[in-house]
Amino acid sequence: MSKKAPTFREEMNCQPQSLSIQAILRSVPTGSGEFTPDKPIKKGVRWSKTSGLEGHDGGTVDEAGTSNPSGMRGCQETGPDGVVLSHGTQEANFLAVASLRDRVTRAQGILPEYEPIRLLPGLLGLKLEFIPSPWDVGSESLLVFSCPNNPLGDCIGVEGLQELSSELVRKRSYAVVDSIFADFLGVEMFPLENVIITSSTSKFYTMKGVKVGWAVASRDLAEDMRGIGDLVSPGPFDLEERYGSLAISMRNALFHSNAAELSPKEDILGSLSGYSVVHKRGMPIAFLDLPHGPDSLGLAELFLKSGILTVPGKLFGADRGVRIGLGVPSREEFKEAMDIVQELAHLPPSSQSEPPPAGAELHQT
Repeated sequence: MSKKAPTFREEMNCQPQSLSIQAILRSVPTGSGEFTPDKPIKKGVRWSKTSGLEGHDGGTVDEAGTSNPSGMRGCQETGPDGVVLSHGTQEANFLAVASLRDRVTRAQGILPEYEPIRLLPGLLGLKLEFIPSPWDVGSESLLVFSCPNNPLGDCIGVEGLQELSSELVRKRSYAVVDSIFADFLGVEMFPLENVIITSSTSKFYTMKGVKVGWAVASRDLAEDMRGIGDLVSPGPFDLEERYGSLAISMRNALFHSNAAELSPKEDILGSLSGYSVVHKRGMPIAFLDLPHGPDSLGLAELFLKSGILTVPGKLFGADRGVRIGLGVPSREEFKEAMDIVQELAHLPPSSQSEPPPAGAELHQT
């Protein structure tokens, strides 16, 4: 009888050609910086000091995944039992919040924030309130936020995560951290007490039509999540597990190929004038605002009339600005779109309501 191939959870922990779960989730000081509030965007905050690709080695990890974060304050040893597989990050977030809702009295979040993350606690019966920063988390609360932030790209660093974990324990609170963009910045998350880290292959490791998500937590929280998942959405299946294992084993190579793809577009983005641009180098998204121009919906409509697709800041809880994407278009398409964006910055308000020219081509950003 042939030996059964290892599962995704096993491969992440013990196969020499892959990375152990400790290595995958271990946070290292690769320019991630620490959380500092700066220049609020309406009701939200800016997370600064995340240098992204600048000033670090590309986020390498030990070849055989031998890194051990156990010496880090608050870090939790975990293994296959602490990894919960899902069909994507949003499902992992759902399982995490569902498993924690009876342990807390409320949910808290930070603006701006990705809409599915903002809506999830209410869907599961938790009242959501917004706080200025993670350090303002209340007692018996569930903090749900993205790190790096979607749409701003800012992230808390190693010491920040450890300090947050200590604060959560002290206040009998928990956090669900959506880390879907962390690999773009070379920021590696690690398991912490009272913290559930979620992610998937749908951004950094993108392969059309196939993906797998995961959550990493203490064994008791993971067991609760797994029980809910078995009831509502069994899986993923063998193909997704194998794909996830393969994708993670290619993490370092993908880091450099993604950076090479994004870098020319980041240079183009950096040449824009007249706009307020929030972008962390290495991130496939940026947040763009036109000072003294229309609000978020108006700016998105202005761009759309010129054939440029963006996501209005209103969907992130921000009154102004739009999110643009750097990943999908080619360099030439992105340059053409940004040339149009630059021209729009200098149009008088009366020209911003004119219809698009006949046969205008859409540029997805």
